[in-house]
Amino acid sequence: MSAGGALLLSFMGAGQASAVAPATDPAPSCVTAYESWRYTQVENACAETMSLQVVYQDGAEGPCHTVRSGDVTTIGEGYLGPHGHVHHVAVCAAPVSATGVAPVG
Repeated sequence: MSAGGALLLSFMGAGQASAVAPATDPAPSCVTAYESWRYTQVENACAETMSLQVVYQDGAEGPCHTVRSGDVTTIGEGYLGPHGHVHHVAVCAAPVSATGVAPVG
């Protein structure tokens, strides 16, 4: 993905108003999100593997994905999807399976 094709998301700083109350803990600063019209990708520069999900501006949450340390991977839809822009990337509260997706039900 080219730098021109992605929007580097900055995580909201303390004191800024938020339209969505996070349902899950925001990812640490070593996780960087890139949003384009079609996809949302994350780069995990943390020392450990993390289970991450997109939280959109409308409050919808994407599925959990396992992202290994040093990896860049697609974890959600872009801003033209049904939920709009990404609000933040969160650490999943639920454990994930070996396939990298949280079990349903």
